[in-house]
Amino acid sequence: MRLCHFFALAAVCLVALGLRTSAERARGQAPPQLRGSAPRVIYPIPDVEYFGETPKDAEQGALHAATEKVASYFHQNVPVLCDWVPSEETLVNRRVISLIGEPEQVEMQGHVYYKARVQVELSTKNLGELAEEARTVRMHDRQLLLARLLAGAVAVLLVISGYLRLEDATRGYYTTLLRLAAVAVVAVVGVGLWLLA
Repeated sequence: MRLCHFFALAAVCLVALGLRTSAERARGQAPPQLRGSAPRVIYPIPDVEYFGETPKDAEQGALHAATEKVASYFHQNVPVLCDWVPSEETLVNRRVISLIGEPEQVEMQGHVYYKARVQVELSTKNLGELAEEARTVRMHDRQLLLARLLAGAVAVLLVISGYLRLEDATRGYYTTLLRLAAVAVVAVVGVGLWLLA
């Protein structure tokens, strides 16, 4: 068996093992199954208030603070979502966080501020939707990692194959130069894959 064939077989085995492990993890982190007739349960997260110098600042600050509060709640209480931080837009679109009315003008210590309030409503339905989205994001990240590893393995195998062919063709006269070129190509590919992360 040639050395190139051995490396190709090793790469195929690594890819198959990675796909199997990724599928097992995805099955283990599947979102809870929700029944259509289940009552709507609201999880206890208090409303968020935020003071800003302008109404827009108050609204943006309140939405950001509510997003952080929801992410903190997930980290402490929802194992399926503990390592995922949802975006502000996702929570607004899923109606987990929503502004309550217009910002109110408040005077404190001689300064005028605006107070915005955000209602946080985490129900069984949107919790299941968020769990499904988190699972999709995780699967996408794992597939990208696996694609990078596969691209790196293919690049290394191509470099080794090219090195062996050139070494054979030159009958060992350029061994040092070929080794330096092979290491340089592998380093460039590695840096490129690292920067794509």
